Amino acid sequence: YLCSPSLVRLPDGGLLASMDLFAGGAPQDLSLIYRSDDDGKTWKYVSELFPCFWGKMFVHKGALYMLSVSTEYGDLLIGRSDDGGKTWDVENEIMLRHCHNDDLGYPSSCVLADGCILTVYYQSERVGRKPCLMATKWRVLQ
Repeated sequence: YLCSPSLVRLPDGGLLASMDLFAGGAPQDLSLIYRSDDDGKTWKYVSELFPCFWGKMFVHKGALYMLSVSTEYGDLLIGRSDDGGKTWDVENEIMLRHCHNDDLGYPSSCVLADGCILTVYYQSERVGRKPCLMATKWRVLQ
């Protein structure tokens, strides 16, 4: 199955869509990325991103970012692409939040007026506690 879609408009006007590849019993850690140059009428394959699940793309300061978890309920990761999603800087991937109890998920981000990025997700504060909405405020240093 294809699930967890994300859509973003790139600075060059193209659209990028990502979706997870979901298969029961298989690792949940792969996202496929497609591009449209005609406002969604047609799509072409661009790349795969691994590990990446429940990913959400956003553009900040001209770069493309993917916010995701490493696997279903895994660590919260941030990846960056400077070429519209064709390649990803995996060596400088950021772990924004460690999943200490196999229950962290569904992240989403927005850029705030001060240039910081606010990322929300759910996770329990401690093992054995019920999950709650949590947030991390961070900044891209260039």
